[in-house]
Amino acid sequence: MKIKTLFAGVYIICLLGCNDSNVPIPIPTFSVNNATFSRSTIETESLPHGSTVLFHAEGALNTNNLLLTYSGDRWESPSPIQWNNNTGITTYHALYPVYNDYSYSSTNLYTTGCLEDILIAKDTLLKKQDINLKFTHLFSQINIQVTPSIQQQIKGIHLTVPTTIHNISIETGTFSTTPATHTTILSKNNTGNYSFIIPPMKECMLTLGIEIDTVIYKYQLPVHTFESNKKYECNLRTSAGIQNAKELIEFSLLINKKGNFNENTLDKYGERHGNDTIFYLLNDIELTEEDCKELLPIGYNANYGFNHIFEGNGHTISNLTIPDKSNNSSVQSLYSGLFGNITEKGVIRNLTIINSHSADNPTCKQTGILSAENNGTIINCFVSNSSITAGNNSTSLGLICANNAGYIINCGVENSAIKTGSNVKSGGIAGNATGYILNCYAYNNSFTTKNGSYTGGIAGMSNINIPLTIANCCVYHSKTYNYFGAIIGNLRGGTIDYAYYNNNKSYYSISASTVSNSYLYQSDFSINGISLPTYLNTWVDSIGKELYPEIIFKKWAIGSNISPRFE
Repeated sequence: MKIKTLFAGVYIICLLGCNDSNVPIPIPTFSVNNATFSRSTIETESLPHGSTVLFHAEGALNTNNLLLTYSGDRWESPSPIQWNNNTGITTYHALYPVYNDYSYSSTNLYTTGCLEDILIAKDTLLKKQDINLKFTHLFSQINIQVTPSIQQQIKGIHLTVPTTIHNISIETGTFSTTPATHTTILSKNNTGNYSFIIPPMKECMLTLGIEIDTVIYKYQLPVHTFESNKKYECNLRTSAGIQNAKELIEFSLLINKKGNFNENTLDKYGERHGNDTIFYLLNDIELTEEDCKELLPIGYNANYGFNHIFEGNGHTISNLTIPDKSNNSSVQSLYSGLFGNITEKGVIRNLTIINSHSADNPTCKQTGILSAENNGTIINCFVSNSSITAGNNSTSLGLICANNAGYIINCGVENSAIKTGSNVKSGGIAGNATGYILNCYAYNNSFTTKNGSYTGGIAGMSNINIPLTIANCCVYHSKTYNYFGAIIGNLRGGTIDYAYYNNNKSYYSISASTVSNSYLYQSDFSINGISLPTYLNTWVDSIGKELYPEIIFKKWAIGSNISPRFE
């Protein structure tokens, strides 16, 4: 399976053990732990032998510009450190790197013409508590990813910001700024990825300069807020992509090798990136009934499965009548969905579908709003206010996909409906489910069930021989249904780890209440007084990070008495 890594990184931890006030404090050993911080793709390695940090503390522990040097297995201090006779708290921080004059003025911070990446660790603790130095990035980072067609032409990338760092206070660990613009210039490299360190700023506009030959073309980036220790992505590409309903229809025909079009016309909808082709959705698209009659499932059968990347760019497709034999005689497929068959190489990301529904009399066996068959990766996709009805030939229905054997990550479905049939597998995320469903939600969806059907809030049925993993998912159901599982209709093979469902309704005996590691939450979306998003984020930051280091999971926003949403 192909998982597109979005973010990865590490943070540095230094443990300082504090002893009795009359005994010198031992210099701590140094360790590096794998972790993801602040949506960053920055990959930081262990600080090299001889690295130094500047440590400053006030209160029950007093140090002024203490230089700690890494000797390979421990940090060494030029003089012993010990608690003083003061009581109360200690405030400390440490800075890396250290400059010769111990000054963090703009002179040192912009020596190379680029703002330095400064690491800081800071906290407040009681006397004799252990000191745990967790370093984060003091500034922000923005990555400009240039597509190959532009990369071939450029000589360099210029980024102008409206604020300059004036100084970092060694005593407080805080920085001051001046309202003076600063331009960082990076020469052309071989990767097409250009990384800039910038000051954290609120509601500011950056100017991007593209240097081609002797001309610098300037573009204003959208107004945005940049926070400390966070990384921001900006894709610089041509206008290749799908702009309207007509082009979406043409794209669906071209990708399936249908219609009287030159196959090279696909170039206007996407660009090559190494071995991948990325097709872009450039605008929100509202479809008409006539549009839907011309549309084919994208990758409509096993021979023409979709094995590329579809980048939705956060846009929405609305009013879709899912392509099916009953409303389009040219479909000739078992698959009914916006996408038909997503292959192992296929990736669908950052796409929302609203106000959409199946054909009135669906004849395909598998029907999904986003996709019928998924063997690849569906990530950051959402469905709302949509519906599916089973037909006489239906075997599986799903509001994200009918049959999943790949990855579904960071996806959500809400206020949608499934009307299932006997011997049909139906789920809020996927109907017939193997593979992985990770960090997803399904809220307030409606199910019309039948005896003999297999229906669940997340999935309908798993396979005995091919396991299913559902992890860190939550559901909310406003009604009670017969022949229904809160999380899954029938778990025949696989595991459910850390799934959450509300306890104000009863469920059929195959509900999530019979599955380990699933939890009831209260009407205020809490468990034992702790908010549900806190539980979900704990998994994201620990188990999810350990088990799936190549995946970046969306964090959940902390809210009161509302169903959890992603940040």
